[in-house]
Amino acid sequence: MYEVHEALVQGQLKIFSTLTNFREEFRLYRRDGNGKIIKERDHLQDALKYAWVSGRDVMIPEPVAQPAATSILRRGGPMGFAR
Repeated sequence: MYEVHEALVQGQLKIFSTLTNFREEFRLYRRDGNGKIIKERDHLQDALKYAWVSGRDVMIPEPVAQPAATSILRRGGPMGFAR
């Protein structure tokens, strides 16, 4: 969970305010006297942790190839009018 905490602090990861269940669970996320995480009502926290740690490599979108302007013009122009 340290990596997720760091990402939140650095602004790399943001949580929408509309995710009320997540925010409630986040407030309950805590450790016991020995420093061990209390595993209660933490399913969304676990899902975030696994997604962040294992899915960062695939979360970067690849650029979508845009058709060249000349190919748009050859097909009849941007408004679809035939020449």
